[in-house]
Parts: sequence; C-alpha cells; structure tokens
Amino acid sequence: MIIQKIPRLYIVLTIILLFLVSAAIPFRLVLAPERQIQVVDNNAKPIAHAVIRRAWYQYALEIGGEEEFVSNSNGAVNLPVHKVGVNIIEFVLGILKQIREVGIHASYSTSESVAIFADNYEDKWLYDEEIVSAETVILNEKPE
Repeated sequence: MIIQKIPRLYIVLTIILLFLVSAAIPFRLVLAPERQIQVVDNNAKPIAHAVIRRAWYQYALEIGGEEEFVSNSNGAVNLPVHKVGVNIIEFVLGILKQIREVGIHASYSTSESVAIFADNYEDKWLYDEEIVSAETVILNEKPE
C-alpha cells in the first residue's frame, strides 16, 4: 500500500497542518440575534416612543456594543442581528485568557440585556433567556 511507504511522521504532520488550517478558517458568531419586540401596557395598548436600549458582550473575545431604539406607533421595534467573524483559534485563546485572568468564575459566553423606558411607566430590564421569550413586553404604570 502507498500509505505504508509514507513515513508516519509525514502523516502526523499532515493531520496537524490540516487541523491548524481548518481552525484558522473564520466563521460568523452571533453576538446579538435579530429580535422583534412590541411594548404594551397592562391593557395591551401599544406604547409609542418607548426607549429600548440593548447591550451585548462576548466574554471570550472581549467585544461588545450597545444601541438605542424608539418604538413606533404600534409599540414595535426591530433589533438587528450583530455578528463577528472569528476562528476557533481566536476563540480558544480568548477562553484560555479568561480562565487565566478570572479563574473558576470565568465566562466565555455572550451576554445580552435589553432595557425599556417609557414616560409614566416603570422601567423594565430583560437579561439573556428572558429576552428570548419577550416578543411582547408589558410595562406597568408608575404608581402616583
């Protein structure tokens, strides 16, 4: 067989080279997915001109951002997707850096938060999993 004639060292080096090349190929990591949110009051009436602030942070890559939107007359707002190009090598090095700097409490995931503010209504804060199920957000009126 041909493989038997190729020294084992060349086979191992070829496998390592293929692994390193594939680990260097970038992929698109979603930092903040696209979301559609409608802001309403306790009576399901849309709240226009509510301010929606969104922030996200990717701990392994140490990158993040924030943006602000205003709900339309239907209380709706569209939050766009945010992605970054990264490869496995960068991601793993970021994870190792987090572990070295923070230790057992290191985080290497992406965190997202949304804050909603409207005149005469209590502020509402949503974090990570809460945002996923928050197609409609109900704001309570401020007590007088």
